[in-house]
Amino acid sequence: MGKAPAFQFYPNDWTRYLEEHPLEIEGAWIRICCKLWWSDTKGKLTKTIPQWSRILRTDEENMLKILNYIQEENIGDIEPQNITSALQDHNCNGHVTVICRRMWKDNKERELTRLRVQKYRGKNPSNAPVTPMKQHSSSSSSTSIKKKHKKEYEISLPKKVTKEVWDEFKKHRTSKKAPLTNYAEYLMAQKLLELEKEGYDPVDLINKTIEKGWQDINPEWLKIYPKGKKTPTREEYTHKTCKKCGKPESQVKHIWEDTGNCIECEPGSQATEKFLEAASKIGKSMA
Repeated sequence: MGKAPAFQFYPNDWTRYLEEHPLEIEGAWIRICCKLWWSDTKGKLTKTIPQWSRILRTDEENMLKILNYIQEENIGDIEPQNITSALQDHNCNGHVTVICRRMWKDNKERELTRLRVQKYRGKNPSNAPVTPMKQHSSSSSSTSIKKKHKKEYEISLPKKVTKEVWDEFKKHRTSKKAPLTNYAEYLMAQKLLELEKEGYDPVDLINKTIEKGWQDINPEWLKIYPKGKKTPTREEYTHKTCKKCGKPESQVKHIWEDTGNCIECEPGSQATEKFLEAASKIGKSMA
């Protein structure tokens, strides 16, 4: 398993625990933490006296003072506890182990989690392949995040719609704070193709939509009809028309609700007699 390129750093804890100690100790401890991070047993490292001296960039005598200070002030754990006496008694074979308690604890918890997941997968096998663990690079500059490739939809517009007309429509949508995504542009193009099959002029639809300042293309809003279909007049929108003569209600006296015809087309019908009778009653009451 590869090493992660960084470890967690807690500025609050660092300042609280080390602000009363000499700057030499603070610098030595951060160098030790970096070395512990790259250890095979993360958070715990055993080295000889000369090796620790080279890591701390100082002589062996000063290095022993620094490690003893770290042990006495409980900044980290040092094994053996009394390095100087252990060296004199030859009890440590010239090796000293330094432990960062938080790093060592986090490493053990991470390892236990890995074993627990591995055990669970062993008990609950599935047909789906398990994603293998990726090896982390040793340097942060060499690591890269792979972005998922998004599907690009091919835009197929009606032949009448030129690139200039379509670009103007996209500019219009952008000015309305509703820019077209690739998928939205695809859906709009498919809609225009369907409307063209029904007999609508796609260029006329686009131009009218831009003129009205709307976002969507809807022929029903614009009162645009396919070719060959008569566009109704304003009177036909707002008034009823006679079924026989086709005249709007504004040009005739009245259109009967029961037959749908005007008085001129059915002057002698039963409905006409009812109308005249009702009109005479109103006239008498007013008199």
